[in-house]
Amino acid sequence: MSSLAIVAVLLVISSISSGSETAFLSVSKARLHQRARLGQARALKAIKLVSHPEPMLTTILLINTLVNIASSALITAFLVQRFGEVGVAYATIAMSVIILIFAEALPKTLGSRFAEPITLALAPIFLALIWLCTPFVWVVKALNRGILRLMGLHRQNLPAFTENDIRGAINLGLEYGTIKHSEQRMLDAVLDLDDLTVADVMIHRSAIAALDIATDPSTIPEALGKLKHSRVPVFSGQPDNIVGVLYVRDYLAALAQVSNRTQVVLKDQLRAPYYVPETTPVGHQLLEFLKHRRHLAMVVDEYGDVQGMISLEDILEEIVGDMADEKDGTAENVLGPDGSIILAGRLPVRDANRRYGWNLPEDGAVTLAGLMVDRLHHLPGQGESLTVGTLTLTVASKRGHRIEKVHLAPVKNDIPPKAPDA
Repeated sequence: MSSLAIVAVLLVISSISSGSETAFLSVSKARLHQRARLGQARALKAIKLVSHPEPMLTTILLINTLVNIASSALITAFLVQRFGEVGVAYATIAMSVIILIFAEALPKTLGSRFAEPITLALAPIFLALIWLCTPFVWVVKALNRGILRLMGLHRQNLPAFTENDIRGAINLGLEYGTIKHSEQRMLDAVLDLDDLTVADVMIHRSAIAALDIATDPSTIPEALGKLKHSRVPVFSGQPDNIVGVLYVRDYLAALAQVSNRTQVVLKDQLRAPYYVPETTPVGHQLLEFLKHRRHLAMVVDEYGDVQGMISLEDILEEIVGDMADEKDGTAENVLGPDGSIILAGRLPVRDANRRYGWNLPEDGAVTLAGLMVDRLHHLPGQGESLTVGTLTLTVASKRGHRIEKVHLAPVKNDIPPKAPDA
C-alpha cells in the first residue's frame, strides 16, 4: 500500500474519532434513556459510554494523536522525497488544511447534527477500544489527577444531571416551540414545589370557612349550602379549635336515612382532622395527600396551634393556576380603566402575583394586608397608602383592626396589571 493510501486511511480514522467525540458529548441522554426503556441494546451501550466521558475522551485523544502524527510524518516523508527540504513546508501547509477541514471541522459538524445515530452506531466499537486502551487510559487519568492535585484543583463528585439541566431543557423546548408557554409555566411550578412550604400556600386561619359544632341541627343544611364546600372543618368554641372535618356526602347520606334532620348528630359524622407542620415542603405534602387519600389538612405551628388550612386544590393551583368552578361564581375583582383593582386583604401575595403578573415580595408576609403591616411597621389606618415596587397599596376598608380590602394601583407611567385568566 502506498504512503498516500495509508495517509488517506489514517485521516478517515481521525475524522471518525473527531466526529464521534462531538456526537458523544452532544447526544441527548434523555432520548438514550427512552430508547433503553424500549429495550434497545445499543442504547444501553451508548448510555454506558457517555455516562463516563473521561475514558472515552482519553481514548479518542490517543487515537487522534497517533493517526494525525503518523499521517503527518508519512506525507512529510513523501513530499521530501519528491521536492527535497521544501517538501517539509508543503507537508505542513497541506496537512494543516486537510486535518482542519476533513478531520476536524466537517466531522464535528456532522457529529453535532447526527449525534444520536452516530452514537448508537459507534458506541459498541468505542467501548471495545476503551477496553483495549485501558492501561494507557489509566496512566493518563493518574497523571491528570496528580497534576490537578498539584494545582490545588481537587476532583468534585458533582451530579451528572441536575435540576438546572431540567429547567434548561424546558426553556429550550419553549424556545424551539416544542412546548407551549402554559406548559413551561406548569413544569417550572412542579420543580418549585419543594422550594415552598405549606405555610406559603395555605388558607390563613382567619379565612377558613368552618362550621360550629353547636350549630342548630335544623339549620346545618342551609349552613353547608352557604359554605359551598364538599369538606368543612368543624370547630368547638374557638374557630382554631378544630374537632373534626365534615364530609358533606357523609352528612347527606346520614340525612337520607332519617325523617327529620334534627336526628342527625353532627359529631357522629365527623372524621378526624389531619394535621401537618407548617414547614412541610409542598411537594412532599402533595405526595402525602396521595398516599393517605386525603384532600384537606390543618396546618399547625411548632406549638400545635392551627395556623391555617391547605387542600389538594391549593397545591394543584400552584401548578396549573387558579381553578374556578361553578361554586365560585363571577369574579368580584374588577380592573379599573387606570389598571387599579381592589382585592381582599387576606388574599395571599403569591396568588396576587400569579393572577396579575406582579412582582410583590413573597419572602415576608403571606397576605396583602400582612405585606402592608410588615412594610409600615404599624397597623395602617383607613386610606393609608404604601408604595411597593411598581404598585401603590391603599387600605380601602377595615373592620376593627382587620384590613378587609386593599386598593392596588400602578405607579404613574407604569404598566397596568394583566387581567386574570378566565
